Amino acid sequence: MKYILTEEEFNVLSDETKAEYTLADGTATLTLEGHEEAFVPKGKWAESEKHLKNAEAKTLEVEKREAKLLTDLEANKGNAKKMQELRESHETEVARIQKESEEQVQAFKVESHKSLLDAEATKFANEHFTVPGIMKDTILKRMTVEEVGGKAVIRALDTDGKQSAKSVTEMQKEILENKDYSSIIKASKGKGGGANPDLDGKGGGATKQVTRSEFDALSQTERSTFSVAGGEVVDD
Repeated sequence: MKYILTEEEFNVLSDETKAEYTLADGTATLTLEGHEEAFVPKGKWAESEKHLKNAEAKTLEVEKREAKLLTDLEANKGNAKKMQELRESHETEVARIQKESEEQVQAFKVESHKSLLDAEATKFANEHFTVPGIMKDTILKRMTVEEVGGKAVIRALDTDGKQSAKSVTEMQKEILENKDYSSIIKASKGKGGGANPDLDGKGGGATKQVTRSEFDALSQTERSTFSVAGGEVVDD
């Protein structure tokens, strides 16, 4: 399953598959939720899953201890002091196990959130930039994860690291339009000549370049399509 599709590619999908994508300004982006494991390196995903399995094991341990408590209480029926000691020991141990379980759940969330952000930043940088390793940290600084209804949702941050009113897609387009990064936006094959860029990259021939003023004159959709196709923006 591709991460980014053109609007034309999106339109030929089945309605069921379309529901997996978000279409905005001519570009369809796969929703990470539910597909996280496909985009996260196996080692990192396994690390986060380990914390969740540990938490589940702690829950099972509590259930076993509760069953043992009932057996011990039955065996010591009539010995009020012993029964009280058993209850107190059980409560202390259960509290410790539950604390460890909560720590494992929190560790799972931290690791899985990091993996989600890493996957999103890596895919975007690889799709759009000639030196994705340089841009990845910049992209990561513009995103965070928020828990909504028990689900992890990626949110955009502004340049100061504060919650932004923009969507993640809008934030990514803002980065693509930043002149400071124009020299490392991926180049594409174009038809050559003329003021209008070969937006779909089907023209063949030499690497297509447009000047900054030509790029600025394009519509938002044309800019996005040109960038996704790997067009190169050069100074006037």
